[in-house]
Amino acid sequence: MHLRAIHRHLFQDLHAWAGEVRTVERATGDSRFKPMRLIETGMAEIHRRIVAAGYFPGSVPDAFAEGARLLLDNVNHVHPFREGNGRTQFQYLKQLAARSNSRPSRNSPRPATARRSCR
Repeated sequence: MHLRAIHRHLFQDLHAWAGEVRTVERATGDSRFKPMRLIETGMAEIHRRIVAAGYFPGSVPDAFAEGARLLLDNVNHVHPFREGNGRTQFQYLKQLAARSNSRPSRNSPRPATARRSCR
């Protein structure tokens, strides 16, 4: 999983477990993330969708933004790492944007509600 390589690179000097899928269940408030036992299959499904979409090459900004929003919503729900998921996802998004000639912005508005397409 490419996210693991990004996570390892970002956090290798901070955590011995950098790049390793979490081994604890996680939740934020009332929201529960994907159970540990389903992380690998959840990420495989997300990867399959990215490949099927052709990694968003040549997308117009609105199409890239919608595809990226759905992708990150799903990756965040899987929440593969104990911490550092958001920073890892941002770097991942930058790489996908480079392939599609789009540019992510940390200042982009977020929708008030999020839809999950795969759980």
